[in-house]
Amino acid sequence: MIGNGLNQPKLTTTAIEWANREHSLLAIFLKDLIHYKSSARAIYDAHVADGTVGNVDWNQMVFPGHRLSHYYECHARVNFLQIVLSNSPLQLQPEQLDAIWTCLVQNALTREESDQCMQFFQSMLTQQQEHRLSDSTVAYIFERLLPSVSLDKLSEVGFHLVRVLLATFLVVRCFDSDRTCLHCVH
Repeated sequence: MIGNGLNQPKLTTTAIEWANREHSLLAIFLKDLIHYKSSARAIYDAHVADGTVGNVDWNQMVFPGHRLSHYYECHARVNFLQIVLSNSPLQLQPEQLDAIWTCLVQNALTREESDQCMQFFQSMLTQQQEHRLSDSTVAYIFERLLPSVSLDKLSEVGFHLVRVLLATFLVVRCFDSDRTCLHCVH
């Protein structure tokens, strides 16, 4: 802990902003996520091809070059992203949202993996105002990403995200930036 800890949140924010500015923190994160998921997917697809995919507990699988099970590899990445976004003014851009959604939802090896991603978005939607997802990000997830998931593939976690997104999306679409109801203004 630095000093009495009173400046720790500001220090964390400053460190994250510096890392993103000087080293493209979010780009490195996404490159790592894409690399991990593509190597995991290749092994998964090999098991699909030889008919042994059902013989493996994919959440417990430790892929070559990694020390954690697949579940915890995904969990660590999602937690890292949540810490970064919760402690800085950084916002995810559409192409970053696409990459995260593709890796962890559309190409999920397990339902638990996609649930982690959906819980992340849900958490970011319900956080305090200064760190929540922007209105344009909410609209993008609701209009572009969510329709890519078949409703019959959604778990309870997925349906809860849909509910939170719908409520948030309606607020975004029905109110202006001052949160004045657009339908009440004459």
